[in-house]
Amino acid sequence: MPDGTLASARVTSSAPNSIIAVVNESNPGGNPIKSTTYTCFSEQSATQKVAAPLVKKNLGGSTSGPTVQNVNTSGSFQVSATYVCGNQTYTPSTTPSLLSPSLSPGQAHTFFNPAGIPDNVLCAVTLDAGSGNKIIAVVQETSDFAGSSPANLLDTKNYEGFNLP
Repeated sequence: MPDGTLASARVTSSAPNSIIAVVNESNPGGNPIKSTTYTCFSEQSATQKVAAPLVKKNLGGSTSGPTVQNVNTSGSFQVSATYVCGNQTYTPSTTPSLLSPSLSPGQAHTFFNPAGIPDNVLCAVTLDAGSGNKIIAVVQETSDFAGSSPANLLDTKNYEGFNLP
């Protein structure tokens, strides 16, 4: 896979309920070395909507980016993102298409630093794939863009989004 690639994967087995998977992510050539993990999702857990209750944009030197994946086996669709920051609701513009891309089966997209979301506020986001479509999501937090403070250099975290019924 080329450097800088955002990729998604689907792991299957002919035996039902026989796979346990964890993703390990690191930058082994980086300085400093950062590592984080997250658990994988079962196909049965995918839903139309995913909630991510902890999203930051330049808050305390950290920024979060929810990554959503189309887990349908056919058909493309757009995913919308609705952010709640404090007592305000924000829906980033769907133009350009990078903010609300059309995702093919298996494809992923990261909503990173969308325009219109305020800085220095703790937010939550709900991702919506539309009726009949199924998604999963993880959120990665980084301080890579916050300068070179030693406290910021090691900050990298992942967590799984919560699929909503």
